[in-house]
Amino acid sequence: MRAFARAGLLFTAPWALGCYSTSAVPQGALPQRGLSRSVVLIASDGDKVKLDPNSRVRLLRRDGLYTPWVSASDLYVDSAGVIVRDGGRSEGLAWAEVRGAEVENLDGGATAVVVVGVAVLIAAVVVVTLSGKGGQGPSLGGSGTARSLDGAARLADAAGRVSEAASGAAEPNEPPATASSFGDDLGPGRARPGAEPIFDRGARRRASVRVTGAVDAARSLAERGQVQAGAVGALRLWDFVEVGGGGRVMGDAEGPPGAYRAVAFGRLGVHGELDARRRLALPFSVDLGAGRLGAYARLNWGLRVRVYDEVSVGLYPFNPSFDRAESRRRPWSFPSCVETSFAF
Repeated sequence: MRAFARAGLLFTAPWALGCYSTSAVPQGALPQRGLSRSVVLIASDGDKVKLDPNSRVRLLRRDGLYTPWVSASDLYVDSAGVIVRDGGRSEGLAWAEVRGAEVENLDGGATAVVVVGVAVLIAAVVVVTLSGKGGQGPSLGGSGTARSLDGAARLADAAGRVSEAASGAAEPNEPPATASSFGDDLGPGRARPGAEPIFDRGARRRASVRVTGAVDAARSLAERGQVQAGAVGALRLWDFVEVGGGGRVMGDAEGPPGAYRAVAFGRLGVHGELDARRRLALPFSVDLGAGRLGAYARLNWGLRVRVYDEVSVGLYPFNPSFDRAESRRRPWSFPSCVETSFAF
């Protein structure tokens, strides 16, 4: 059990090593009314910047000071200015006092690459352990496994330090001075009459958790074209982490024609958005499960393209798949997969 706990910590630790990007936007780019979903702003250098409830914002005041960083989900706006709630009190800043702002977002693509690099190493250690002793059942309790996981943990920690150093070197210089408070103290209360949250309740909920579902079909180009079909349900947390599970039906290329078997699995992965408009994303996940005939594992990587609203199509080429069924002489295959998914 301790080995399973270590493996879980290894898979979740890299998400704390997120890479962030910061962009400056002019005052006129900031929304002055409530929004029901994320919005794309035009930065001072012409790049596109996503603003959603997970973004952090600080304003550049007319006196040259920056306000403290605040979550975009805590901001209220009206025609007079912008307001932030701090506990039971509110602070406001008139639009005439705002010269610009900086918006900070998780760099989903770069963070996903860090996660992939660390998690592939860890998954390789776990899968090799699962396939360790011929036809014997899987075991994660031995001292050899513990040593392997400890080694993977040290490598993951080293990768995290390298990632932190690299992201720190790439960050822009801090401004010369930051204000001790956001703006004028408006006293207790929700905000000024008529002020509304910059993101409504639905947008804030979707930024925290989304329910996702997907169906997929895959085929191995070798072994007489093994065919697979699956369905997955998951929760997407903070528009990045995905946790869920599903089932898959697979045709056994080494069995008699028409022979199929089913497996159930859990999934742990990430969804790294690559652009401000959320059109492209880099998905990476690990499926671990079992069927009546043996253990099952698969690494999923590819590209998701959002084609309409929250419906996406995913392409996953040559995903390493381990299937230790009794009828299979070769447990490894590399199926390519097409996926249709949705999130709400």
